[in-house]
Amino acid sequence: MIEITFRGRGGQGAFTASKIIGNACVKQDNLYSLAFPTFGPERRGAPVSAFTKIDTKKIEDRTQVQNPDYLVILDESLFDVGELKNLKDCTVFINSSKNFEEKNVISVDATKIALDILHKPITNTAMIAALFSKFDVIDKKSIVESFKDNLSPSVVDKNVELFEEVLKEVNENEKTRA
Repeated sequence: MIEITFRGRGGQGAFTASKIIGNACVKQDNLYSLAFPTFGPERRGAPVSAFTKIDTKKIEDRTQVQNPDYLVILDESLFDVGELKNLKDCTVFINSSKNFEEKNVISVDATKIALDILHKPITNTAMIAALFSKFDVIDKKSIVESFKDNLSPSVVDKNVELFEEVLKEVNENEKTRA
C-alpha cells in the first residue's frame, strides 16, 4: 500500500488534493484509493491533514497515516525538519522558497507560482505537481481528468497550467541538486 499525507491549513485545499490524487488513481487499471481528511474545529486557517491510501486491492483500513511514503506540505509552518528522523523512507514535498539539504525533501515555491498563474495563494494543484515529479503510479492524463472531476470548470485550465509550470520547475531544481 502507498500512503500519502497532505498537510495544510483550512482553505488551502489539502483535502481536495488528496481527493484529486485518489480519483486519478482509480482511473488507472487495477488501483483502489481512499482519501479522507482529519481536522479540528472547522475554520479557515486551522491545521488540516488529509490522507490518500492507494493499493491494488480494496482498502478497508481507514486509520490515519502515521508513516507516509510521501508527505506533501502546503504550509511550511506545519513542518519541522526534525520530524524527518521519524519518517522512514518518506519523500517530503514542501511549499517553500527555502532549499533543504536533505535528499528526501523537495521544495518548490508553490505560493509564488500560484500567485503568478491563479492570482491566489492556493497551492494544492501546485503541490500535486511536485508529488507527481517523483510518483510514477499515475499518469498526467489521469491527473488532468481528476482536475476536471474535482475542480470548478472555470479554474481547470489555469490549474493545469500551474501543474505544468511547477512540474517544470521541480524537474529543473532536481537537476541542479544532482
